[in-house]
Amino acid sequence: MYIFECHNEVDLRKYFAAGLKNRISASHKLNVQSSRSHSILTIRIESYDRTGTGNVLSSKLELVDLAGSERIGLTGT
Repeated sequence: MYIFECHNEVDLRKYFAAGLKNRISASHKLNVQSSRSHSILTIRIESYDRTGTGNVLSSKLELVDLAGSERIGLTGT
């Protein structure tokens, strides 16, 4: 697991693209480019209250892409 601090959308896109390059994929009879590895992207956003109360608003979004689970007989894998 890797954790990267992003300060803007450009940072987020850069790390997301780097993560996609590390995924393993292969072709089979049903699909030219099929994922062979799971991928999880967690985006956590924190917003600090500037009024001096010290309150922090935190949100988390998790995106999950599971590796292909095609039927072995049909795919030839």
